[in-house]
Amino acid sequence: MDPPSNLENLLDEVLKIDSLRRLRLSSLEPNLISDKLLSFFKHPKMCPHLHLPFQSGDDQVLETMNKKETVSLYEEIVEKARKIDPL
Repeated sequence: MDPPSNLENLLDEVLKIDSLRRLRLSSLEPNLISDKLLSFFKHPKMCPHLHLPFQSGDDQVLETMNKKETVSLYEEIVEKARKIDPL
């Protein structure tokens, strides 16, 4: 690809490949998961699988671990993902 790319642009291109049957994304960092990225899970070639590296359910513990994510961010991502595929 000529211009600098991101995961969303890459998915746009990869999902156009006719010979591609299935695509699975794994271990996505929460700060990289946008609404557009979640929308790709509606695509028939996408495996309905979302792995989030959830390391604690306590914001204080996450902060001690030097994680930028919060419990509410994980909850928001899961809520949005369930609207796309409730399983």
